[in-house]
Amino acid sequence: MSELDDLVDCRAVFPVGPWQQTLEAAVMDTADDIAYAIHDLEDFHRVGVLQQSGVATELTGWAKHAGEYGPGSDLERLRRRLRDKDGWAFDDDAFAAAVARVRDDLVDGLLAVPFDGSMAGERTVAEFSARWTSRLVAGVTVNGDPPVRSAHVALATAQWHEVQVLKFVNSYFILERPDLAMLQRGQERTIEQLVTGFDDWLSDPTDALRAPRRLADLVSAAAYGYERLVK
Repeated sequence: MSELDDLVDCRAVFPVGPWQQTLEAAVMDTADDIAYAIHDLEDFHRVGVLQQSGVATELTGWAKHAGEYGPGSDLERLRRRLRDKDGWAFDDDAFAAAVARVRDDLVDGLLAVPFDGSMAGERTVAEFSARWTSRLVAGVTVNGDPPVRSAHVALATAQWHEVQVLKFVNSYFILERPDLAMLQRGQERTIEQLVTGFDDWLSDPTDALRAPRRLADLVSAAAYGYERLVK
């Protein structure tokens, strides 16, 4: 928020409403969605975190019980959330087609053979990445008069739903895993202790001058930006 003036200046050169992305932001957001949907899957497949059995059970279970809370219930929650939150973009048939495509190419393709670091394994990952990158980039559309919640640059219907399903796999099977959550909580405590320790150091009238110069400069810049923001 310390760059609020810069943000306002940047938006002023592009005539969009207060709730609509600029062209630059839309391009960045779309590129970020594509990269996140594909490359995190690759990385976690390489280290053996993403397991075929769990993904297969969820996607196949939903396909057999679409619209119900049973096998695949978390994917069904995603479907309902997208329908209620993003009704302007959501389509039931496109969602079902996206689940089928991801199941066929991810579960029966990339995850079918555990990654072993071999040239064949690397080639499988590279082909998966190239295939999905080409498909998603081909779905980038330009709209001269988009809905308020959309943007001048966005993904076509099929690709938008595919990205939602791929991101679900990332979130549900990786980011929300309890074992990773334990690791992250430990990292949070370490960072908190470091920040608290640095603050105590810089607040010590007898020892503050011995703090690393770079650290003191960063703290001063952050304090200045915050003061500008709250005035």
